[in-house]
Amino acid sequence: MKLMGIEPLKPSFESIRIKPQIDTLKWAKIKFASIKGDVLLSIEHGHEKEFKLDVTLPANTKNNEVWLPDTGNRYNLFLNGEKIKAKRERNFLVVEGLGSGRYEFRLTGN
Repeated sequence: MKLMGIEPLKPSFESIRIKPQIDTLKWAKIKFASIKGDVLLSIEHGHEKEFKLDVTLPANTKNNEVWLPDTGNRYNLFLNGEKIKAKRERNFLVVEGLGSGRYEFRLTGN
């Protein structure tokens, strides 16, 4: 679970943080059973300039966070096909305030 970075922000997984630590792995996938339901997470790290993360967050969760690796360079971040901005924190780009549902993130470098 630590590799994929699934952790509760509030008791009983009311809010969830996804903060993967995959280092040089090219891909990883997990189905994690939480008290609120399954968290599905898959990651692809094809090359230095592209990172994909698909996550399904269970019903009755709110204010969830997804942390993506920040290369320190210019980037384009897409959520479900739409370009978005994220806040930078340490070596990550953080997207906050996500509810339950399925999310597709794609991060590309310039």
